[in-house]
Amino acid sequence: MAGAQEVVDYRDPDVGDGIRSAVPDGVDLYWDTSGHSDPGAALAVLAHGGRIVLSAGMQAHPELPVGATYTRDATLVGFAISNATVDDLAEAAGAINQRLADGTLTTRISDVLPLDRAGEAHGRLERGTTSGTRLVLRP
Repeated sequence: MAGAQEVVDYRDPDVGDGIRSAVPDGVDLYWDTSGHSDPGAALAVLAHGGRIVLSAGMQAHPELPVGATYTRDATLVGFAISNATVDDLAEAAGAINQRLADGTLTTRISDVLPLDRAGEAHGRLERGTTSGTRLVLRP
């Protein structure tokens, strides 16, 4: 899984137990891209001094366990790619392209389709037949 030493399925109801089993001292970084994360659950698997990064919309009024946040010296930050500058995006694209070119970053592409087959691609995504892979539309 892209070089990961341990993989835990985020859909597992016992995901916290899986993380704690894999990383008994806690994770240094908990990055939520789903927007459905529970800050308390994130703090429960966070190492002392760890960071929680939120990069998707959260529920309207999530409860943040303030005591656990400060006693772990935890940091909670938000990240919205829409706030990135053109230079930031160009630098990130350069780093990604370099890793793709040198083989240290790979992606699983299931199919490359011409743009006029976008409807088919959309249907495949809706049916979930591309799980874990990517479809590429070529203009």
